[in-house]
Amino acid sequence: MDSSTQPSSLQRFLRTFAVRYTPVYAVGLAALLATNYINVMIPQYIQEAIDALERNSPHREVEVAALALAGLAAVVIVTRTLSRILFFNPGRTIEFRLKNQYFYHVMRLPLTAFQDWTSGDLISRGTNDMNYVRSVIGFATLQILNLTMALSLALYQMMMLDWRLTLSCALPLSIGLILLRQGIRKLLIRFREGQNQLSELSTTVINAYTGAAVIQSLQAEGTFDERVSSQNKAYVDTFLSMARLSAFALPLVQVAGSSCLAILLYFGGLRAAEGNLTVGEIAAYASYLGIVVTGLTSSGWMLNALQRGLASLNRVYDVLDLEEELPKRDNESMTGEVEPCSPIAVKAKGINFRFEASDTDAFSLENINFELKPGQTLGLFGPTGSGKSTLLSLIAGLHPITEGKLHLDDDSIETLEDIALRRKVAFVPQNAFLFSRTVRENVGFSSHRNSIEEERVSLALELACFTSDVDALGDGLDTVVGERGVTLSGGQRQRVALARAFYRDFGLLLLDDVLSAVDHNTERQLVENIHERTSSFTSIIASHRISAFRYAQEILVLENGRVTARGTHEELIQTPGPYKDAWLLEETQEDGHGR
Repeated sequence: MDSSTQPSSLQRFLRTFAVRYTPVYAVGLAALLATNYINVMIPQYIQEAIDALERNSPHREVEVAALALAGLAAVVIVTRTLSRILFFNPGRTIEFRLKNQYFYHVMRLPLTAFQDWTSGDLISRGTNDMNYVRSVIGFATLQILNLTMALSLALYQMMMLDWRLTLSCALPLSIGLILLRQGIRKLLIRFREGQNQLSELSTTVINAYTGAAVIQSLQAEGTFDERVSSQNKAYVDTFLSMARLSAFALPLVQVAGSSCLAILLYFGGLRAAEGNLTVGEIAAYASYLGIVVTGLTSSGWMLNALQRGLASLNRVYDVLDLEEELPKRDNESMTGEVEPCSPIAVKAKGINFRFEASDTDAFSLENINFELKPGQTLGLFGPTGSGKSTLLSLIAGLHPITEGKLHLDDDSIETLEDIALRRKVAFVPQNAFLFSRTVRENVGFSSHRNSIEEERVSLALELACFTSDVDALGDGLDTVVGERGVTLSGGQRQRVALARAFYRDFGLLLLDDVLSAVDHNTERQLVENIHERTSSFTSIIASHRISAFRYAQEILVLENGRVTARGTHEELIQTPGPYKDAWLLEETQEDGHGR
């Protein structure tokens, strides 16, 4: 859609989230109107009471006015509270729904999106900016309507009492509003700076947390501490400048109101002496003036909240507008009843791939061809950076193929629905992420935590050679492994991730060097377990270890994104090259340790 015809973020937000609450807002609007109508009625009873006292009227008139004031005050408590509930509560619900949409959208973004968007920035937009967005539909909307009603009713009453006096008060109020508007504009500039600084600070803190081991090993704590302190100081300085601007700009209307009160006392007193105004009318006028000044003062906060909210809304929609390179999944649950997967045939023809963020025109993968029948195993061997992980990520659907064709069975991977692809393929990356939950929940992650099947967990752990490790853990399956599995060793983390794949049904297993941190005996058993189940699935294994390919029907040797050799294990160890060299090295090491 052309940007000139595309609805604004606010229009889309209101249409998607706010329209359904129109009846609630209508009732809230009625309560708000009642509140403001009562507020302008109260000064009239004050006027009647004061004028009655001045005329030495019977106390009955004063008592009636006092009782009316008490009754109106009680009613306004109810209507004011009701109006706030009916405006603020939908805002909370809308925030909840918008955060869910934001979270699900971020989870569906391709990996290329995270090369341009840092985790800290995404988290900042999904938390801090969301709070300001809520103010647009809650506080700001309420104040806009409240301000419109209060000013209209109060100014009408002031004009009815004395239009000349009202025009005299308009000048200082207008000057105060103009200065206030300038201050709000500068506040918005500072606010945007602060939001960007907070995103950078969040990114630095997250990087420091996830890379704590590297920072400690390089003794770089001081460097990161200085970086965080510097960014934090810049963020604090920005919001201190905002506080100074607020302290100067927001009270300006109060100063203008005080000037109006001085005008009222002087000119109103003169008109009272001439008999054109009563003391009660002057008191009522002062009350109306207080309503106007309070409304204009709150307009500063309202404009501040509105502009912050709109700026934050644009930042949120910047993320929501990111296109998903993979087809959108439907609403069908991953844990629903599905047909069991059968082994998948994989065929790659002329695959070329280049990362979008690459500074060169060279392909990361070039002219990759292979054909894998159902139940077979393909091995990927090559040094770091040769393209093994990139090829697996293409097969897993994490990146779009630049050129060429990739078929899973008879389906092109480009035409497969996201939900169907995820059910068919189990991908275990080299650095699998474990959540700060129990072993059971990490293994049964594809099921709802209350419906994890114990038998499937046990079988998956057995296939991943982790059963003895579970027995050694303090709480067994209920052991919390910490964020990223920090309480486990590298080999244990890899095997829990492997068990997570074995827990669910799949037709294609992709292993990205997941045997690198386990000992040779465990590796041998894992390879045996995978081989014994090859009738249930097809597998592609990327590894630096030659021993991982002992049952592979074909092995591709990758160098710089190209296939430089291919064949069976027996064929490749007879051919001079990196594969034979690695095999001889492994043989020597195993002989040295006594096979």
